[in-house]
Amino acid sequence: MNKPVCEVKKCLLEDREENISQYIEDEILALIQRLEIKHPDVHPGCLSVMIKKYLDYNSVKIFAELMEKYPNAKELRVSQ
Repeated sequence: MNKPVCEVKKCLLEDREENISQYIEDEILALIQRLEIKHPDVHPGCLSVMIKKYLDYNSVKIFAELMEKYPNAKELRVSQ
């Protein structure tokens, strides 16, 4: 799989993409564990659905903020 290349500028994300992805994954798993401990009476499936909905909402929010910051869509394009 080819890593995305930033077309806006040569940034260093490519060197760190795997580490950042692993960090995000670890943080999500840790969050799920903390919520399960904090709310042991909540069904794990319901908790997972709630977390997924929240992550979906935030991904849209992040994208909207990017569109506001970079109104020209070409600036957001990532080549594969």
